[in-house]
Amino acid sequence: MNESAELNSSIHELPMLCKRLFGLEIDFFDALELSRYIMKQMQFATRAKLFKGTVDNHQLALPCDVRTIKHVCASKPQSWYGEFIDGSESTRLINYRVDQSGNLGLYNPNATNFNSIQDESITTYIINKEVFTKPLGRMIPYENVNNQCLHFNFESIDIDVLYEALMIDDDGYPMVPEKTLWGLAHYLQYIEIRKRFYMKGATGDQVQLAKDEMEQAVAQARTPEGLSQNEIDDMLNVLTSFNRKRHNMQYRGE
Repeated sequence: MNESAELNSSIHELPMLCKRLFGLEIDFFDALELSRYIMKQMQFATRAKLFKGTVDNHQLALPCDVRTIKHVCASKPQSWYGEFIDGSESTRLINYRVDQSGNLGLYNPNATNFNSIQDESITTYIINKEVFTKPLGRMIPYENVNNQCLHFNFESIDIDVLYEALMIDDDGYPMVPEKTLWGLAHYLQYIEIRKRFYMKGATGDQVQLAKDEMEQAVAQARTPEGLSQNEIDDMLNVLTSFNRKRHNMQYRGE
C-alpha cells in the first residue's frame, strides 16, 4: 500500500465512527466478528519486515504479525547486512552489504559497520522494502500454513523471510487507512438495515441504498489513494525494461 498518501487509524475506532455516521450502537468485538469477511477485501496498514530463523524438524514458526509473505530464501550470514540498533528490543535494517563495484567483495560503503551490532538475539527487523530488489540467497520451496508456520523439505536450514507485517496500535489492534474504517462502518450499517428489513422495520429501498453506499465505500477502500514519486518511478522502470515477462511464458529472473 502507499503509506505516503494514507492516514492510518486504529480499528478500535470503528464503533465510534458507526455511532457518528449512523447512530449505530455496536460492541467492538461484535463489529470485528461481523466485519471479518469484508475485512479480507480491504487494505491494512503494513510495513516490510525481515525474519531470520532456523528451520527445526522441517518447520519454522512465523511471527504473529505476518500478513503477506514476499519471499523465502536461504539465509545470508548476519555480517552481510548493515543494521541500526534502535534499543534493546528492536532493530531497523536500513541497508545491506553488497558488492556494487564488481571488485570481488568490496562492501557497500553506506552499510552500517557490522562491528557496531550489539544484540545478536534479535531476528526480526523493520526494513525499507526497496532494499530487497531480489532475495539475497537461493529461493527455498515451502508450504505456508495460515501465515503461522512454514513447512520445508529440509530438516534444518537457516531461512530469511521477507514479509508484510500488520501495523498495530498501542493496544495491539490493527491499523487501517481511514477509508478502510469508513468502508467497514458502511458494511456494518448495511448489515443492520438488512436485519431490520427481515423484521419488517426497513423498506427494500433502504436496503438497496445501504448496499449501494457500502459497495462504493468498500471499492474505494480496496485501492490506493495515490502513487508517490517513488512508486511512479518503479512502475516506469518496469514499463521500460527490456527484461520483461512474455505472455503465457514462464519467467525466470536472473
